[in-house]
Amino acid sequence: MNSLPPLPAEAEQAKDRGNRHFKDKEFAQAEAEYSGALEISPVHPVLLSNRSAARHGLGNFTAALEDADAALRVNPGWEKVPHCLLELLERGCTCCFEQKHIVN
Repeated sequence: MNSLPPLPAEAEQAKDRGNRHFKDKEFAQAEAEYSGALEISPVHPVLLSNRSAARHGLGNFTAALEDADAALRVNPGWEKVPHCLLELLERGCTCCFEQKHIVN
């Protein structure tokens, strides 16, 4: 696993608040906290991945996939991101088939 840069204290605090909201399934609040942390550290893969998970919880699969993809682009060696991408793709495809939004 590639080592990740430390977060500034303010971003770490926002991430921790986001994690608490996420644990309580308060995905909108979690997304807001992770977004705030990303304003401080805009390309940190943990923050991108966490916001991706919150957006996934909100059902916003397109934005979740964009964040997961950005996290992978920032740190291609990070092992957590490919799993997130696979889960999002599987869930997103399921939703598309269920709603008949598949474009050929």
